[in-house]
Amino acid sequence: MPKLPYMQFYVNDWHSDCQLAMCSLAARGCWLELLCGMHNLDQSGVITGTAEQIARICRCSCVEFVQAVNELRANHVGEITERNGVYTIVNRRMKREHEASVKAKTRQKRFQEKAKTQNKRKINGEKTPDIQIHIQNNSLTTFESDNAPAPELTESENQLFSNWLEVWREIHGDGKPMPVLVRQAQLERLLRLPAEIRVDALRAAIAGTWKNIQDIRESAPGSGKREDKTDAKRYVPRH
Repeated sequence: MPKLPYMQFYVNDWHSDCQLAMCSLAARGCWLELLCGMHNLDQSGVITGTAEQIARICRCSCVEFVQAVNELRANHVGEITERNGVYTIVNRRMKREHEASVKAKTRQKRFQEKAKTQNKRKINGEKTPDIQIHIQNNSLTTFESDNAPAPELTESENQLFSNWLEVWREIHGDGKPMPVLVRQAQLERLLRLPAEIRVDALRAAIAGTWKNIQDIRESAPGSGKREDKTDAKRYVPRH
C-alpha cells in the first residue's frame, strides 16, 4: 500500500478512550508514535520487532519503551504480545480498515478480470454455453445445448428426439429453438411413455410434425382419444 502523507486521526476517540486516559503522558506519547510507525510501514495496524527496534521507531530509549508498553498492556490499550523478546503491537481499528480495504481491492480486481474475459469472448466471437437444468427424481442433469443428449434416453431415442426438436424449430418455432421449460416438459412426457413405444412415438411426432410428444396408443385410429390440447396450450408459447 502506498504511503500517504497523512492519516485519519479521530481526536474525539483519542480523548474519550478511558483506558488510554489512565496511562501516563509518556505512555500515550509512545502509543501515538506507534500509530505513526504503523501508518508509515504498511498501514496494516500491526508492528513487530524487538524492544530496541521499536524503541527507535518511538524515538525513545529501550528502557522507556519497555516501561510504556507494559503500561499500555496493563490498561488494555491495543493488543500487545511479547514472545522471546519480540513484541507484536496491534491497533484494532487500523487493522480492521486495512483488511476491509484489501478485501474491497480483491473484489474489484476479480470483477475487472471477469469483465476483461467477457470482452475477449465478445471480440473473438465466442459464446458461453447456456446451461439448462432438467429435474427428474430429485436429481439435476445439465446439458449445454438444445441438441445435447439426455442421459435417460437411449442413443436412438436421443437421435430421434433431436430430429423432432429440429422439426419443431422449423414448423412451430419460426426458426427459434424450443424454450427450456417446454423442452423439459416434452422430455418428461416422453419418459412417461413405455420404453417399447418411445421410438415409434418419436417417429410419429416427426412424420406428423406434432407440437407435443403423444402416446401413439391414444392417438391411433379407433382409439377414441384425441391429442391433448391442454398440454399444448400450457407449455407451448403463443407467437
